[in-house]
Amino acid sequence: KQLSPNSPTPGVPTAPRVRSTPPDGAQRDPRDQHLYLHRQLEESAAIWRWRVPLEKISKEHCHSKEFAVGKYPWKLLCFERDVNGTAFLSFYLAVGDHEQQLRTGSANYTAREANFQLKAINVDPQKEEVKRCEHTFQYKEMDWGFNEFIKLDNLKSPDNGFIYDVDGVPCVLMEVTVKDNSMEVFNPPSLDSKKETGFVGLKNQGATCYLNSLLQTYFHLSYFRHSVYQMPITTSETPSKPSKSPASAHSKKEDVKPIPFALQRLFYNLQVSREPLKTEELTKSFGWTQMDSFTQHDIQELNRVLCDNLETKMQHTPAEGTMQKLFKGKVRNYIRCLQVKYESDREEDFYDLQLCVSGCKDIYDSFRKELQKEVLEGENKYNAGQEHGMQDAEKGIQYLKFPPVLMLHLKRFEYDVEKGTMKKVIDEHQFYEEINLGQFTAKDGKPPSMKEDNEGLEGASPDDIWVLHSVLVHCGGTNGGHYYAFVRPGDAKNWLKFDDDKVSKASSHQATVENFGGKNKDKFWLTVHTIPCAYMLVYVQKSQWDKLVYPFQDKDV
Repeated sequence: KQLSPNSPTPGVPTAPRVRSTPPDGAQRDPRDQHLYLHRQLEESAAIWRWRVPLEKISKEHCHSKEFAVGKYPWKLLCFERDVNGTAFLSFYLAVGDHEQQLRTGSANYTAREANFQLKAINVDPQKEEVKRCEHTFQYKEMDWGFNEFIKLDNLKSPDNGFIYDVDGVPCVLMEVTVKDNSMEVFNPPSLDSKKETGFVGLKNQGATCYLNSLLQTYFHLSYFRHSVYQMPITTSETPSKPSKSPASAHSKKEDVKPIPFALQRLFYNLQVSREPLKTEELTKSFGWTQMDSFTQHDIQELNRVLCDNLETKMQHTPAEGTMQKLFKGKVRNYIRCLQVKYESDREEDFYDLQLCVSGCKDIYDSFRKELQKEVLEGENKYNAGQEHGMQDAEKGIQYLKFPPVLMLHLKRFEYDVEKGTMKKVIDEHQFYEEINLGQFTAKDGKPPSMKEDNEGLEGASPDDIWVLHSVLVHCGGTNGGHYYAFVRPGDAKNWLKFDDDKVSKASSHQATVENFGGKNKDKFWLTVHTIPCAYMLVYVQKSQWDKLVYPFQDKDV
């Protein structure tokens, strides 16, 4: 309902933005009729708006009520300040529990870190006054902002669009966007991951965060971990080489453990240790030198070589066939002539899939794009042999079977033709905690249905639904960055974030929505190189979840 004051203030416009209820579904803070939540961006970031009557703007400090963003309370502060004869509105973000912190004393003060944006809302968005800042709120600096935020003459002029009429009271609408970074910056060094989450992390050797993320994903596939424990091992052998980098000359002289032995020991220690673990024994089994540990390898290549090695080592053991059972799917490649009855096809196995991100709004669009048919015509006609010669044809693929554990690599890196270099694709790409892949499977010789919408989970067979198990995230550019993983362990109730040696509890929103990528003008603190993007997704077939992802017991070792 838009306000229509009975007695409008002369010369003051009634702006359509001011409503009797906050806009965009915002929730008003019950403690203050002039303060309300405008938009929640993520768990540690939000936009709050504060309606300040002009009569309140004076040289006396005017405070908003407290509001919560992240772990801590905050409040806004504004007042008039004279600078060389010119009146300005000073606008600050302040610690909400200021008085309590003063009573606590400097020795016990809880520091907090935030990126924040202050804004004076205008009827014309192009004329809004916006200023940004990053600050560590310490004992002696509990508020931070701008002395000369905006000239008061500019703010108070009825012709400039800053003043709103609320029940006959002229007001200005001030806004703050806060991103609380306190947990990232001041993460307590004494945090006991084992006590808090039941699990421990892996130490980074220099650039092995991608390896740590992959290992945590495999570790929490309980069936896979059990199979690794079943493999008979030898205590030493010539190191395998998942990377293209040559092993150092002295590595041959070292007691290098085979991959199965090193992986068994690492998995067992992850299960029983109370401290973060090193991975040097495993990387040495790869044939890596110390220099290799400071070089980021391609996570998809590493994954494939690791799987190939384990598949070979599992032959003629109780674990034989594990890799095929868990990860092997089947796809059919076909070429079908359009004018004559001729078709060529070939079935192939796959252990992971690559999906396009560019031009796809979500994971369903990516699958549809993979299944699009390519028409072979003109100079690109298909040679159908001596009987039919060159023919117009259509070329495509059909998924015949998705594996119980489906690994999806999102194509976040692609070649930029104009610049002649690789670029990272940071476009928003949505994925879901459950997806229906039955619509993309060719059954009984019939092509997939490929529904236009993303609905269809309700009533679908558990055999057609895959549940999200892990999200591997990349944050950075084409020349490097950081990897970490969100994993849902055996109880399937809660998400955990594995960031090298740190393990913490996470929400579904943190594991999914916050890793869609995409430029969000509200999230001003993110740059191209700091936008977190899901890089690899691991889904488990719903009908197989309890068999593959279960709480692991000591008796399972």
